[in-house]
Amino acid sequence: ADSTPLAKVRVTTASGADASDDVFTIYGTPVEQGGWLAQVTGTTLALWDVAGSGEDRAWAAGDDGTIVATLDGGDTWAKQKTGVLNDLRGVDFLDGAFGYAVGLSGRILRTKDGGASWARLSSGATLALNGIDVVDATRAAAAGREGIFRTADGGATWKHQTSGLTDAIWLRDVDFVSPQRGWV
Repeated sequence: ADSTPLAKVRVTTASGADASDDVFTIYGTPVEQGGWLAQVTGTTLALWDVAGSGEDRAWAAGDDGTIVATLDGGDTWAKQKTGVLNDLRGVDFLDGAFGYAVGLSGRILRTKDGGASWARLSSGATLALNGIDVVDATRAAAAGREGIFRTADGGATWKHQTSGLTDAIWLRDVDFVSPQRGWV
């Protein structure tokens, strides 16, 4: 497949000359041939993470408690009411209904209805949680500044686990490939 110019980056040198056309053209594959498509989410706030369920549903979490969701493959996005102002850094869904979002100050939110409502949960963390992985309907794990926090009861309680890495102070994300094996 031929590359098609998707965007140009305007670059100006220190002397004011335009250097945009030389090496700064970004090329990519058209969407019809497997490329990426930019979508308008309706927010100008930073979005830090995205989770999908099937081909049509997705949620993105970001600054100021923002979660936006699509039900139609990204043609339209709607802001969901989270009830929090903490920046949200991670989001993950088990299916089209059950999911979690995590963020600053140890914030964990859970939804059981695709984000129509979000409930605040007590994680026990006081610093940032950056990533979340939903293992199944009862188990999930969150990673952050204080280590790993895991639930085995659908989010009712969270247990703290240190990472065991003495020089790692900022865990970014977590992903479980089975209920017993995960990666941080």
